[in-house]
Amino acid sequence: MTNRIVLPVDRARAVVLVEAIERTDPEGAWLPLPDREDATRRARALLGDSSTADEVAAAIASRADELIATLGRDEPALPRIARGIPTGLLVGAALLIPLIYGLGRSILGPGNTIDIFRNPLILLVLWNSAVTVVSLLVLLFRARGPKRRRDRTDGGDRVPRPPLLSTRLGEWLLALGVGARALRTADRTGHRRRALTEFSLRWRSVAAIPLATTARILLNIGALLLLSTAILEAYLRGLFTEYSASWHTTFLEPAQAERLAKIIYGLPAALLGRAVVLPGAGVGEPAAGWIHLMALAALIYAILPRLFLLTGTIVARHRARRVTVSISPALARRLRARAITGFASVVVSPYSCRIPEGGADRLRALLVELLGERAVIEFASPVEYGAEALDEGRQGGSDPEHLCRVVLFALAQPPETEVHGALAHALAREDAPVIAVVDASGLGRRFGSDDEGRARLAERRRTWDRVLADAGIEACHLDLARDLDDRSFAALGRALAATQDGVVR
Repeated sequence: MTNRIVLPVDRARAVVLVEAIERTDPEGAWLPLPDREDATRRARALLGDSSTADEVAAAIASRADELIATLGRDEPALPRIARGIPTGLLVGAALLIPLIYGLGRSILGPGNTIDIFRNPLILLVLWNSAVTVVSLLVLLFRARGPKRRRDRTDGGDRVPRPPLLSTRLGEWLLALGVGARALRTADRTGHRRRALTEFSLRWRSVAAIPLATTARILLNIGALLLLSTAILEAYLRGLFTEYSASWHTTFLEPAQAERLAKIIYGLPAALLGRAVVLPGAGVGEPAAGWIHLMALAALIYAILPRLFLLTGTIVARHRARRVTVSISPALARRLRARAITGFASVVVSPYSCRIPEGGADRLRALLVELLGERAVIEFASPVEYGAEALDEGRQGGSDPEHLCRVVLFALAQPPETEVHGALAHALAREDAPVIAVVDASGLGRRFGSDDEGRARLAERRRTWDRVLADAGIEACHLDLARDLDDRSFAALGRALAATQDGVVR
């Protein structure tokens, strides 16, 4: 049984938020416990007898949506936090900002003279070319490296660690999605702030790859639009303004400047079928040809590589559209357990023993997890030592076909074939299925925690197993003095599976 589910990113966000609230508010001061139980029960009702992992994940997401809606009545910002920032809004901002900047600025430089080596368009081309080369080297290193660097989420899932720059931008988007105003105003009791802080930390871990790829997509879109609008702005200005091209340098001789020009403009000039011939130093010439070379250089060295990076990032974002989310083990048990509707009532009969304090509540909760909320759990009076039958106490006179008996023995009491074995044989002959729970409360402290004590404890369990197995009853070993965990859930589930009617998967 696993406590991890896989969900689309947009639905996983609400699940992580609800999980953070439940972790930081165990007493139900903000999110009442009855509301949680009602939502869990309704989510369980969505599942069939043998639900798939996707169906369980969808039920958990439905439960999270319901609880977010409940909290949203008093905290309107919470549903917005659960939804995050709409992708369209982010893409719109990525398009609008460079569009305004590129069109509102003279990309050819001040005045009417263009420096062919030092102007904003060439600087943009050089910057984007450097970013592309570094990005490709990082991808090559990560693909051919001996082992990818990985981070571990708090749920135990391992995810690739994204590049530093995109991670930082992704975290900024995360903070924007959480909502700084909500963090500032939602501190009435302290639960809100703790829950949202916990959510931020967990979501950063769960959605590291989607956040990073989204950030890279926005960066690439912004760079492409800035380059495109810069080129368009250059041509628009050239239509109404006469520009001349020249070059100025302190350290380069004419021959060295010409070699540099051929490095920058050689390939665009070859594609246009012209030679790279520098104007005289400080002497201008008509700039139309150089504007064409600059635009083609931007296309070759910056726009096409950026399109390649954008395509690869979109593919990576599509692959990361589903994330793994950790949920509480108790919730996983409640939703993954098959409700055994054949058992309408359960009678728990302690045999010559006392249930430890809180043990009845723990056993009742475990039975409800396995049998469903509709099962009626009744605790009968303890049966005296030597009795050969149990009382007929049943809730509402249930039909034996819908009744399950749970006999509670104490592991501290050595089993006797003439007493405990005889009772087990008598119970096995009855119509109602029987489960034998052997409670180890207190015996571990009596035997000690050293190797000898553990060996004596194991031998006592084996003795009980043999006595009960002779009657065809499987022993279920629990410790009702402690909180019952997944191992206890599995043990009681196996015991139920061994009964005539119950089947647990």
